[in-house]
Amino acid sequence: MSNSYDLTKPCNNCPFRTDVKPYLRAARVAKLESDLVGGQASFTCHKTTVESEPDEDGESRLVEGPKSQHCAGAMILLEKIGRPNQMMRIAERLRLYAPAKLDLKAPVFDSFDAMKRAQSDYEEEETPEDPCSVVYGGCEAPAGWNDGGVIRYGTDSAEFQCDECGEPVCGPCSSVQKSGRRICGNCAED
Repeated sequence: MSNSYDLTKPCNNCPFRTDVKPYLRAARVAKLESDLVGGQASFTCHKTTVESEPDEDGESRLVEGPKSQHCAGAMILLEKIGRPNQMMRIAERLRLYAPAKLDLKAPVFDSFDAMKRAQSDYEEEETPEDPCSVVYGGCEAPAGWNDGGVIRYGTDSAEFQCDECGEPVCGPCSSVQKSGRRICGNCAED
């Protein structure tokens, strides 16, 4: 288990809070729900991430570090809906997690559906038409999330579309292959 489960209340800009202006895309919330409820995934508190070593392009990302913590907002929401994920249940059995210590009165969404609705309402009002779906360092149209780190929405729409997956992508987050096809960073890694 790489994340510890010591946090008991969400940080001041946790994406699971109801009193914070939404900054994730509704699709990202749906993916979080799928990963957290349906699998063994954890969600690292963005304040406990560290910057990775730069890759071959000189770009770094926010990743789990030796002192990373599981997001209290995510744990509270999962406990509210009665669906602690597998990693939370394992941590509880190993006495590494105590659900009774969570601040269940913290301003956290009561369901993923409520969280998605809040994000969708914000997207309709404030986001570019098609933000970049990749969001590497130097992204020109950030979509709200970058491998464990929060990125505020950009003001520009993604300029291109990946020829492999069809997702919107900006120039810095894509590459043009010898065949002339533009491929997003996610497809290039596959």
